[in-house]
Amino acid sequence: MTDTTVTPGSQSALRQANERRVVDVLRRDGTRTQAELARATGLSAASVSNIVRGLRAAGTVSVRDTASNGRRARAVTLLRPPGTVLAVDFAADRVAVGVGDSDGNLLAREEIGYDVAADPARSVRRAAWLAETTLQRARIDLHTVSSAVASVPGPLDPGTGEVGAISCVPRWTGFRPAEALVERLGVPVVAENDANLAALAEGRRARGRAPST
Repeated sequence: MTDTTVTPGSQSALRQANERRVVDVLRRDGTRTQAELARATGLSAASVSNIVRGLRAAGTVSVRDTASNGRRARAVTLLRPPGTVLAVDFAADRVAVGVGDSDGNLLAREEIGYDVAADPARSVRRAAWLAETTLQRARIDLHTVSSAVASVPGPLDPGTGEVGAISCVPRWTGFRPAEALVERLGVPVVAENDANLAALAEGRRARGRAPST
């Protein structure tokens, strides 16, 4: 949403809750006018107008002029769920970028062959370019991305973020990929060993397959 940290019961918390109500209606019903959103959520027309303005500024919705029952209206369309995240996957011979939403849905993915092992700094620049290209193709503004995670084929020091010496990309030893990506993308980045991330993903998939009790 537009706020990242709020106090329960505060005006910011109330606004976030109302934003979620509007987004939920758009996700469920598709494009709706602001008047229809007000009726569906029980919010005032003024509140919906302010919420839509904020969502539009964040790149979450688009707004266009239309007509309803012969009267001028504003049609609102959900472009993406709030909280877009980036995943950057470095392998020795390729770079891949994925874009996901707050519900865990994959929105876009691109992959290119690249000699990642040769030069970490150049690899980060290439990854940043691929991330920006992927976002553009998906029509998502980089400024709406909340965070990114980088998968690296080697161990990382949890204190410094440096890549360790035991790696299939030896020239990355001592390099700090998260720090370098933050400089390029301007969003918070967490770097992690690729095997650890794969194990985490498999654990989540397993939980999703587990029968409910």
